[in-house]
Amino acid sequence: MSPASGWQLSKRITTWCLAIGTSSVALLAAVGIVLVHLETLRSLDALATEELEEMVAPFTSSAGTREDFTRCAVELQNSHPYNAMAWRVWNRSDGSIWGTFGAPELQAQLPPVPSGEPTTGHFPRWRTGALNAELEVGLLLGYGREVASEKRFVLVALIAVAFAAGISFVTGRILGHRIGGALETIAAEARLSAVGTAPLAVTGNLPDEMRAVIAALGDALASIRGESDKARLLAAGLAHELRSPLQNLLMQAEVALLRERSQQEYRTALAKQVLDLQELIRGVDNLVTLCASPEAKKARFGEAFDLTAEARLRLKGEALRASREGIELDLHLPPELLVRGDREGLMLALRNLVSNAVDWSTRGGRVEVRAAETGPTVRIQVDDQGPGVAEKNWESIFEPFQRGPARPNGSMGYGLGLALVRTVADQHHGTVRVARSDLGGARFVLELPARVDPDAPNTG
Repeated sequence: MSPASGWQLSKRITTWCLAIGTSSVALLAAVGIVLVHLETLRSLDALATEELEEMVAPFTSSAGTREDFTRCAVELQNSHPYNAMAWRVWNRSDGSIWGTFGAPELQAQLPPVPSGEPTTGHFPRWRTGALNAELEVGLLLGYGREVASEKRFVLVALIAVAFAAGISFVTGRILGHRIGGALETIAAEARLSAVGTAPLAVTGNLPDEMRAVIAALGDALASIRGESDKARLLAAGLAHELRSPLQNLLMQAEVALLRERSQQEYRTALAKQVLDLQELIRGVDNLVTLCASPEAKKARFGEAFDLTAEARLRLKGEALRASREGIELDLHLPPELLVRGDREGLMLALRNLVSNAVDWSTRGGRVEVRAAETGPTVRIQVDDQGPGVAEKNWESIFEPFQRGPARPNGSMGYGLGLALVRTVADQHHGTVRVARSDLGGARFVLELPARVDPDAPNTG
C-alpha cells in the first residue's frame, strides 16, 4: 500500500465518534422539534376554536351592535394578552364586510371574503363560523407564548447538538489517541522483540482484544525467531562444523598422494576416510532434519510402520561399525512394534542414539538397544558401558553444537546428533532423557506416543 492510500486509526475513530455522536443527538433533537411544533399548532388550533365560540355567546345575548362586538373582542383579548386577535364580520346575505376589529397588525392580513385565506404564515390560526342568522365571523389568532416556547426549545436543541458534537470530537480524539498510542507501543515492542531474544511483553491497562492481538503477535514472532534460529543453525553448521572435516578429508587424500604407498596403507587411509564421510553424512542429515520446515515435517507424520523391522534394517551399518571396533551391539526388540509418525525422523534419532553409544564405547564394550510398547507409549532405551554423562550436563547435551571431550577414538562430534533426538521427541509430543545405566555408562530413554497427531498441542 502506498503512503498516499494510508489512513490513521486515531483520525478515523475521531471522525466516526463525531459523526455518530452528533447524528444521534441531532436525530433526537429533530424528532423533539417536530413533536413540539405539532403540539404548538394543536394548542393554537384549540385556542382559536375556543375564542371563536366564546365570542358567539355574549354577542348573541347583546343588542348585536358594532359597539357590543368591540366590547366582547376587547374582553377576549384581555383574557389572552399573549395572543393578538383580529376579527372580521360579513353580512351573510351579500358577503359585504360588516366590521373589522382587533389588533391592527393582523387586520391587514384578513381576507376580504369568508371563504378566503389570510395572507400570513403557518403559525397564526384562522377560524370562521356563524355569529348569528345574519352575520358570519372570522378570527385570526396570532401566536404568543406557545411559539416563543417552541423557539426556545429549538435553540436549546441546537445548543445540545453543538455540545454533543464537541463532546464527540473530544471523546474521539482521546479514544483515538489512547488506542493509537497503545498500538504504537505494541509496534515498537514488536520491533524490539523481533531483533532481540526477549518475548513480546506489553504492559498497561489494555483491553482483552489488544491482549489477544499481542499474544498472537508474540506467538508469530516466536515462530519467526525459531525459524530464524534454525536458519542460523544451518548456516553455522555448514560454515564452521562441516568445513573442518572436509579439510581433513582433503588433507588425508593429499598426504596419501605425496608418495607411493603400499596397498595396506591405501586401504587404511580409505577406511579412515569412509568413517569420516559417514560421520559427515550423519551431520548433514541431522542439519537437514533439524532445519526442515514444519510443513515438510508434518507431511510425514501420518505414516504407519513397523519400528522393529525398520530398526533392524537401519542399524546394520552401526552393527558393522561396532563389530569392526570390537563392540557388542545387542538388539532386544519385539517381533513387531507398530507406530505412526515420522519414519525418517524416528529412525535417524534411533541411529544417533546407537551411534553415540558406539562412539563412547571402547573395545570389548557392549551396547544394548531395547524397545517395547507399554499401553499408548513406545519406549526406546539405549545403554552403553562408556564413561557416562555427568549429571550437570544431562540437559545441556541436547542443545545444538554442545560437544563434550574427545571420544575414546580421539574424534570429535558435531554436537547435532542428540539435538536432533530432542527435536524429534518434541515433534512427536514425547520426551528424551539421559541417566546412569546399569551397564556402567549412559542410558538414553526416548518415549513417545505410539500414535501421533501432528496437529495436537505439544505437551512434551
